This record gives sequence, structure tokens and C-alpha cells, in this order.
Amino acid sequence: MSFADAVNICTNSSVLRVIMFLSSLIKMIFILVPIGLILMISVDFAKNVVTNDESSMKKNVSVALKRILMAVVLFFIPTIVGFAINLVNGEEKDVIFEGEEATYLDCIANANSEKIALYEQMEEDRKRIELAQRKEVVIPDLPQTGSYEEVTNKGVANIYFLNVFLGDDVGDCIILESGGKAGLIDTGFENNVSGVLEILNELKIKELEFVIITHGHVDHISGYGEISDKIKIKNLYIKEAGIGKHYGYSKVINKAKKAGTKVNNVSPTTNQDFTMGSIQFKFYNKGYNVYSDMSRGDNGNSIATLATINGVRVYFSGDIGNYYGDTTESDTAKEIGKVDVYKVAHHGYVSFNNHEDALQALSPTYAVFTNYRANATTASSRIKNNSPNFKAEYYTGDGTIIMSISSNGTITFIQD
Repeated sequence: MSFADAVNICTNSSVLRVIMFLSSLIKMIFILVPIGLILMISVDFAKNVVTNDESSMKKNVSVALKRILMAVVLFFIPTIVGFAINLVNGEEKDVIFEGEEATYLDCIANANSEKIALYEQMEEDRKRIELAQRKEVVIPDLPQTGSYEEVTNKGVANIYFLNVFLGDDVGDCIILESGGKAGLIDTGFENNVSGVLEILNELKIKELEFVIITHGHVDHISGYGEISDKIKIKNLYIKEAGIGKHYGYSKVINKAKKAGTKVNNVSPTTNQDFTMGSIQFKFYNKGYNVYSDMSRGDNGNSIATLATINGVRVYFSGDIGNYYGDTTESDTAKEIGKVDVYKVAHHGYVSFNNHEDALQALSPTYAVFTNYRANATTASSRIKNNSPNFKAEYYTGDGTIIMSISSNGTITFIQD
């Protein structure tokens, strides 16, 4: 929040809370004092009636009139002050928030619980925007070992975290390659998969053993159609419970069936763990939950995948999170336990994701963000603070990341 916002009583929730307290206090004074004066008048007259003192009666009448006048003035002071402020303020306006203006009197009127809650939310939104716009000063050193070809020839397994972004919209698409076979976790955006196909072609991959769709949001699922038009896909792993509720589920499943792809409906009742080359895959979070907000809720339904290669544990989290009292992200992380590499949940956002208890359970050595660096500073700090053996972080916003794992479990990163 800027300094101008901080001193603007119309928008600053802390200032409004003080105003609300003072307003309540002043209202109490202006009500209680007149009542007190009236009680004092009543007591004085009661004494006079008891004593029947005529001179005291006349004196008290004069005092009572003064007290009544004082009570009336005090009672109407707030109205008088408000009128004076409005008169002085005239037509001059002060901005409250975008598209809305108010007088100073209206600003004082904003000092209520409902408006304060609104401005607190606005302040949080502004903080998130400012945070996203900040630039990291320290960039961790990136181990460099040469070209794509040099790395992939050394690796028993290779994982390519691709930049499949559409401008400021970030997305997920990850190629896993081992033993001359390859698969995908998520497919990025529709009409933006040329980079994916180019790398698959460079790796001389003619067909995909599998595509895992973590959940049905456009930045994860909508590239499937175009990829399947260009390259054969043997297996599709997807949660059937999401069909018809989100973008592309029915479309993807129908396309897969027409192409002869085997559709594997991930669920708690089936054991669908599998191996490709030197990579062992295990699914978590296989149950389906219904959330009040289906858009965010499908993030919580992300298929969580653990890949193990020569003892190296790599966790692909999709957009998993804790939503509406549910603890899916935390429970899944505790079930998986410590990992070597963490594909950071929901690109590194923290509104419903990357909770500290989950990060403590995972305690990753390396973190890969499918995002721009500036968008994930809070998640980055949380990971570092909760991972005693943390070494480095990488961002697909800086370019495609290639992770190679050797036969003895050595991890190597390069970035294109």
C-alpha cells in the first residue's frame, strides 16, 4: 500500500477503526452527558420538594434551564458538526476507491464494520499486486552442463518443465523421458503447444506412453487436443468425477477414446501406479470432493503424482490446496513425506496453497515454479523457511528447465 493510501481515511482500515472507536465514544458522551444533566436537574428539584425551600427552588430553576440548554446543545453537536463539515467541504470530492468518490463526511460514515472489512480485503489485494510486481534481487546460481543433448544423454531419466505461458497467464506442461519412452503431466494452453511438440520432436519421441491431467483448468488441460492430433497417446490418466464440471473433461475423454487412447479413471478403488523406464509413478489424492466453488475446488482435486527415480523423489502437485476447511494439500504432503524435488503447487500462489505444514512435511531440496519469479516470492520464502536442506529454486518464467537424474541419483539442472 502506498503512503497516499495509508493517510487516506476513506480507505485505510486501521484509520477507519480508530475513527469508528472515537465516533462510538463521542456518541456515548453526547448521549450520556445530557442524560446525566437531566438526572442532576431531577435530583435538585426532588430536594427542593422535600425541603420546600422557595429561594433554593428559584435558584435551581435558573441552574436547570442552563443545564437543559447545555444538554440540548451537546445532543445536537454531532448534527451541527456534520452540517458544518458538509458546508465547508461543498462539492469537493476525495477518492475512496476506483470509480467511486465521497465527501469527507461520507468518509467518516465509512467507519463501520462492513466498510472496514471491505477495505481490509482491498488492502490485501493491493499488497498481493505490489508483491507480484517486485523483482527478486538474488537469483540462485543455476548449474550449467551444456546443451539439451548433453544432459539427456547423461540422464537415466530427464524431466522437462516447459514454459507454456500465454502472456501473463501461466500454465503447466511437463515432459518425463526415460528409456526412450516419454509421457506428459498436463498439456498447457490450447493453441499454444508448438513448443511442446518441438521438444518432443527434438527428443525423437514418436508416441507418448501417458498423459496425466491433474485437473480440468485451461492452463493444464486445454492443450491436450492439439497434442493428440500430432502424436499418439497410449494412456490418459484423469479423474472421471470431474466430467462435465470443468473445461475440457468430456472433450478430452471423447477425443482420447476416438483416438484409441486408453482412458484410466483415477480413483481410490483402483491401483494405477505404473513404471516407465527408470521412473516409478504413484498417484495420491485419488478421491473426489465437491466444493462450494467448483472453479477453485477442482484445484483441490488435482491428481498428486510422486515419481521415484533411483531413490530421487519428485513430487508433481498440480494445483493442490486446502479449500473451504478441507486439508487436502496438507494431508497429501504428510502422506508423501520428504521429497527431493517439488513442483510447487498452483504455480507458487499462496491464497489456498503452499501451507507451512505441507512444506514442512515435504521439506524439498529443490523447488520448481511454473511461474514468473516475481509472482511467487511468498511461497519461495515459505519453502526456504520450512526446508532445512533447501538448495535452489527454478522458474519456468526464466525459460524451460531440464532436470536430469543419473543412475546413482545425481540431480542436474540446466535452463534453456
